[in-house]
Amino acid sequence: GIYRASEEENRRGGCCGRRCGLTLLQTVTASASATVDLETTIDSTYEDYCVTLSSVVPATDGVHLRSRAKVAGAYASTLYAINSIGRNTSTTANTVNTQQNASIDAFYLTVLSIGNAAGENASGYMFLHSPANTSLNKQVDGLLSHIDSTGAHVIGTFGGTYLGATGAITGIQFLMSAGNITSGVFKLYGLKKTV
Repeated sequence: GIYRASEEENRRGGCCGRRCGLTLLQTVTASASATVDLETTIDSTYEDYCVTLSSVVPATDGVHLRSRAKVAGAYASTLYAINSIGRNTSTTANTVNTQQNASIDAFYLTVLSIGNAAGENASGYMFLHSPANTSLNKQVDGLLSHIDSTGAHVIGTFGGTYLGATGAITGIQFLMSAGNITSGVFKLYGLKKTV
């Protein structure tokens, strides 16, 4: 079954950490990094995994955050599909932008670009579902909040599928569409299996 927070947990801001069956597996702090690779215990130990991204700053202004799956010992650079929507809440206009891409080079996690001026950054989370299942294509979904290259706040959701081989995913990689990741904290959690 699905863990449901108690009334008391909801009053105190919902469930988190071990109360929801989350186990921290790996933390990577980016520092002028071309990629951030998370590979600790992505196997059949957990059914699903969650990555939190905190205060991620790109080296290049106006770029997009992407993610790739490690399959058969290498990070795949083809055969991804993604659907995402982002809402720009600038002071002058509200704009909804969508993208629907198939057979692209990565999971595209942002619709609108991320800025790198003072204070601009991105934070959010991504779920990876059933990475050890070798009979199904792998799914991801999540949410990101960030400041775009115009200084406007953006909230976006995404969902995607790796359309390549159905082999196990043993790692997840984050990168920008251009340039490095100046800073940011990436945490990988395993979600407790339910019976």
